[in-house]
Amino acid sequence: EARRGQRRTRAAGARRRGGRGPALRGTGRVPYNDRMENPLRRTLAVAAAALAAAAFLAPAALAQAPRAAIKKVVIDPGHGGSEKGAEGPDGLLEKDLTLDVSKRLADLLRADGFEVVLAREADVDVPLDARAALANTLRADLFVSVHVNASRFAAAHGAETYFLARESTDDAARTTAALENDAAGAASAAPKDDGDLSLILWDMAQVEYLKESERLAATIQNRLNETLKLADRGVRQAPFRVLVGATCPAVLVELGFISNKDEAKQLASEEHRKKLAEAVAAAIKQFRAETAARTK
Repeated sequence: EARRGQRRTRAAGARRRGGRGPALRGTGRVPYNDRMENPLRRTLAVAAAALAAAAFLAPAALAQAPRAAIKKVVIDPGHGGSEKGAEGPDGLLEKDLTLDVSKRLADLLRADGFEVVLAREADVDVPLDARAALANTLRADLFVSVHVNASRFAAAHGAETYFLARESTDDAARTTAALENDAAGAASAAPKDDGDLSLILWDMAQVEYLKESERLAATIQNRLNETLKLADRGVRQAPFRVLVGATCPAVLVELGFISNKDEAKQLASEEHRKKLAEAVAAAIKQFRAETAARTK
């Protein structure tokens, strides 16, 4: 009977503590494992509070983190291997165009003193997540993913440059991101609706570089417009999986519409691809110079 009374007493104590189990003997405390019922959630909650405080106290510093010197660039030729990307009316493949332009771009940047690494140098499969991860591993200063666009509207044409966001600028941006993500089996780059944890992780990983990514995207877009007189589709935001997690300014550039007959003919031309690479290279050099001036 005494033992039954002790069990009832312990059970009542557990109910008062929210059903989390017995207190540690002689301490009145809940065991460690029960106190840390969800340690990741607690840790991230603290980190989110710190992030919010930092944003409140120093919004300018958090909004942009310009690097003193832009030296190392990772260029990502979109798609590759079994992922052919978009296909033009004459069988022209996005994966081939992006590799060609990316190699030209790499040569131009190296000639100007940059250290350049290609996410792929041949027609091979490279997982989307591995591309930004490569930039992080190498401590790259910039990450540029090269693509060409496609649309069910044959008249769609022009270049556009993207930087990362959880929400797309518009329906067209949303469609473009979905096509690029789906090509590699990544239905969406944005976090799934699993509560505050995903949102906290997303914001902490990306917020530091968004302003610099936007500035890089605008610089590339302006160069493409001025140099090649391409139709200006502007700088946009969308949840491209390939940009997620990059710990440096990161952009994705769409160099034209392979689904447009006229632009597909241009993209098939070596001279046009050379000019595209030159325009992007000039933009990256300009970004480097402006960054150096801003950090003096």
